[in-house]
Amino acid sequence: MNKLFETSFFELYFEPSKFLFKMIWLENTQYMKEEEFKRDMLRYVSFFDLNAKGILHDMRENKFVIQTSLQDWVGENVNLKSSRIRIM
Repeated sequence: MNKLFETSFFELYFEPSKFLFKMIWLENTQYMKEEEFKRDMLRYVSFFDLNAKGILHDMRENKFVIQTSLQDWVGENVNLKSSRIRIM
């Protein structure tokens, strides 16, 4: 599995043989600000051209709560772009 990038809040990996992303959320997300979330999600979405067939989210340590005001942004900027990828 190849590490694509990491932030203070999560690590993103890609397994080319399985066409699979793995995102591991970190406990540090309790300090994440909305702008940091947006920045990191846009960077995450930039890797979608790797033609992954699935995304495995390990959210056991995630402490960031996506507020209602941020849900529309996620829908437009992340979910629409990831709709062809199976979320696990």
